[in-house]
Amino acid sequence: MRTMILAALFAATMAAPALADTVWTATPTQASNQAGLAAGNVIWNCDKSGCATNSDTTVGDDKHACRELAQAVGPLSAFTSSHPYDAASLDKCNKWAKR
Repeated sequence: MRTMILAALFAATMAAPALADTVWTATPTQASNQAGLAAGNVIWNCDKSGCATNSDTTVGDDKHACRELAQAVGPLSAFTSSHPYDAASLDKCNKWAKR
């Protein structure tokens, strides 16, 4: 029994880095060149192709990140965390966008 518990703990420990490697992406309607931008407890790097997280997303909140990113770079035409945002979620996010 002890061996099974240790094996399960080892497996969980090895799986944790995979969660940390999840990259969130966003596409501002206007290109941005901001790098090292903090939004939603994660760090974003933006260039002409869009924005992507450059930090551990397990400590972030995607809704908060979307709102803060929209505040920093303007309205977003797309946002993906663990799943792509639908139109309604993107509209809620963009209500916080700088104008």
